[in-house]
Amino acid sequence: MGIKDLNYFLRETAPDAIKEVLLKDFNGKIVAIDTSIYFYKFLYKNDRFLEGFFQQIYRLRVNGLIPIYVFDGMPPPEKFKTLQQRRDRKDDIKNAIKKLEATAEADSVDDKMKYLFEINRLKKKLVSVTGVNIRDLKELLTMMNIQYIQADGEADLVCGKLCKDGIADMVMSDDMDLLTSGARKVLRNFFIGTNKILCYDLDKILEKLDFNDEQWVDFCIMCGCDYCDRIQGLGTKNAYKLLGNYGNTEDSLDVIKDKYTIPDNYIDNYRKSKVIFNNTEITLNFTLVEMKHPGFHGVDKLINLLTERTHLTERQILNRISVIYR
Repeated sequence: MGIKDLNYFLRETAPDAIKEVLLKDFNGKIVAIDTSIYFYKFLYKNDRFLEGFFQQIYRLRVNGLIPIYVFDGMPPPEKFKTLQQRRDRKDDIKNAIKKLEATAEADSVDDKMKYLFEINRLKKKLVSVTGVNIRDLKELLTMMNIQYIQADGEADLVCGKLCKDGIADMVMSDDMDLLTSGARKVLRNFFIGTNKILCYDLDKILEKLDFNDEQWVDFCIMCGCDYCDRIQGLGTKNAYKLLGNYGNTEDSLDVIKDKYTIPDNYIDNYRKSKVIFNNTEITLNFTLVEMKHPGFHGVDKLINLLTERTHLTERQILNRISVIYR
């Protein structure tokens, strides 16, 4: 989910902090990648997700960026409600598919194609990442000498920690909550076929909103996040005004408690969310190493894997490898 309605709010309130830039503008920079986001994007398109990641690495390297992929671990208990809501939505989709399939099979249906189209559209929403998918991608990254981290918890928090610790310069993800956990720059809307990308600059956002880091995290939690229910009816604009006037969430709640229904255990969940987003409890045992060419035998294995699992030709693979390790 990320932060509810945050993107719309920022586009309206702090548009100068969001710029379409060229990837080459970050030549030499290190980017932490929220891997699960791109798993779903690539799998939604087709099952050749390894091709998607190989092409992504090529696109980053042709522009001089150094990637670190971060894999999700176990989510914190505070996210279980959000995860259950997602499971419930998937169950609703499965039930809708069953009804459409039953209708499409009926002899009286004149235009079965429209039902089949809708069934295929809904099935794409059920895309899931399997343990085998994760294993195969890690195998590819290992072959390519591309570094990755298996997080104990949420990957986005580790991405933010990499930035806080000065290991990574920015994060690439489409989730807006990456702006709450340590990244000063977040790159969104990555596409394999273009060198353009959207850059969200947190320092410019804070300057425009007149927030410090703590107020920014308070604001994002009040908007609604994966770890704390939103206050129904409050919205981003009212949350912004409240924090501008009262400085923090707890003082703001005293003002609005008679106007809005505050969810149960809101203060406890808010405080836990702050601890999660501040990611002070995360300790990284990670050392950045230089990307090295996998060598003759390594390239041979890589070509065999990619020709088997992608639609790329051997020449295309070799051309991309020459760029990746230049």
